Amino acid sequence: MIHPRERPKVLDSSTYKFKMSCGRSLYITVSKNGGDTDSPFEIFLTMGKVGSCDRALIEGLGRAISLYLRTGGDPERISRSLRHIRCPHPGLRPDEPKSCPDAISIVIEKEYNKES
Repeated sequence: MIHPRERPKVLDSSTYKFKMSCGRSLYITVSKNGGDTDSPFEIFLTMGKVGSCDRALIEGLGRAISLYLRTGGDPERISRSLRHIRCPHPGLRPDEPKSCPDAISIVIEKEYNKES
């Protein structure tokens, strides 16, 4: 059985803000585990008002990704699986994320590639 690594008391993190095409802001915070591999360790996602369905889904997705990362999952694999998912009304500029999962993919890719 695979068990998630214990969370240290202090982790370095970066927070990104995206203005999504739906008009909401998505905040993505990625914490790094430090040490030799300094790869993404956990991710926090925030969008919308407390108690809203959007926020609950986004928070759940963040928890699932964090569990995957804390059990030694490959950040690149999760990034590839979320990349290019599109909302019904994606942004029109090529540099904008096409959805919340796409934005998460972009951030994980940036953070993962920092260590390379």
